[in-house]
Amino acid sequence: MTACCQFVIVGYDDGTLERFNIQSGRHRKTYNTKDGRSAHFGSTGTIVSVRGVAVDQLNIAILSGASYDNLKFWDFKSGNLIGELLIPTGVDFIFHRTTDYFAGVVLDDFSIHVINLTSRNCFRRITDISSPLTDASFSPDNMWLTAATSDCLIRTWDLATTDLIDAVRLDSIVTSLDYSPTGEHLAGSFCDKTGIFVWCNKTLYDHVSLMPLPSDYEPPLFPMVSTSLLTEECEEQEIPLEYESPAQIEQDLITLSLLPESRWKNLLNLDTIKMRNRPKQPPKTYVAPFFLPSLITLDGNRGETNTKQSLALETAINNISDTEKVHESKLLNSSSGIPLTTFGKTLLHLNFDETSDANELCDKLGEMGPSQIDLEIRGLGSEADSTLLLQQFIKFAICICKSKKNFENSQAYLALFLKIHGDTLYQDERFLEDMQLLEEVLPVDVLQNKINRVLSYVSFLKSKLH
Repeated sequence: MTACCQFVIVGYDDGTLERFNIQSGRHRKTYNTKDGRSAHFGSTGTIVSVRGVAVDQLNIAILSGASYDNLKFWDFKSGNLIGELLIPTGVDFIFHRTTDYFAGVVLDDFSIHVINLTSRNCFRRITDISSPLTDASFSPDNMWLTAATSDCLIRTWDLATTDLIDAVRLDSIVTSLDYSPTGEHLAGSFCDKTGIFVWCNKTLYDHVSLMPLPSDYEPPLFPMVSTSLLTEECEEQEIPLEYESPAQIEQDLITLSLLPESRWKNLLNLDTIKMRNRPKQPPKTYVAPFFLPSLITLDGNRGETNTKQSLALETAINNISDTEKVHESKLLNSSSGIPLTTFGKTLLHLNFDETSDANELCDKLGEMGPSQIDLEIRGLGSEADSTLLLQQFIKFAICICKSKKNFENSQAYLALFLKIHGDTLYQDERFLEDMQLLEEVLPVDVLQNKINRVLSYVSFLKSKLH
């Protein structure tokens, strides 16, 4: 198949070579010699079979090989023979990546020849193989050539130097192998095993020496996992139906509540969102009379009617502006006159010796919507005993910070609390001791210091490496 996925080149047992369109299935070109013979034929005119075909990435040249003939290069468009390359024996198979300008040709003498499709010459030969090859592949970066042989070996050569840099012995014959598009994995299949086995490229995460292996190197036996053993282990192992994650892995770790961001992220901007989403009143239209009276009469004085109409119009405009101001004040000062809610009553009688009570109260806040949370926190300063409620909420925040649970939503509740009641807390000295204790237990500074330390280590290592 070509790189554009529009055409396919088919070689037959009688030596003919033809091109078809994949979408329509119609025949497009037959590749013959000048004297009208088929693409490949023996020296005495005998019929030979085509064993491999490769097309360059620009659909310019086609490489074909047969069981008993030279390698031949064909012009993709015209179908004419443009070159031949002598080889010692017949072709076993040809492997090629559609994005490369070269192809690998495996011969019957177990050697691998790397052919340049542009210059039509052989620029690499690998001849240190003593058993038939089953499959071979180039790495995506064209640095390595990996081949599998019938003696249960997988070998890898450095394509630049043709040195053997890796060899692995398996307990079965590999029938097919290929690299992943990024070169991270090598996939292969076996003759006596079901499924596809995948190996990871170790050079991506560890330092591996790519020095050439000695000529007398004996590759170790690589242990393979049997699919039958995997099936038996899966059958014997009892898989739990449902896994219950602990509420907190360790007490020293900060634990998130995993609430949706819509529950706590916009608490500080709730007033702005309400003002923006407020329905706009339609503009009032004033119908003018058919005959418009003049503003100045014949005697030079202003008409009384015009004066009355203008005063009425100004009064109507002032009433509209006063209504809007009152509505804004109700939105911005919604905490006035709010009675003590269930949350406030629970907070007033909360026992801070046990962190579980504080976490349960935080979970109740998490079940509320953003508007209700804003109303609950604003209502803490609306009663006569607001000082006690504010102190209780500060102790509630201290208890949550010590438990290191519900980190993200508790920080949002605390930020909203300080935004609404910050002026009251700043002016009253009775909150000073509790605020100092809250500042000591806040994990934000500790977390920020650790992040800064990691960033400094990373910048130091970068400066040393570069």
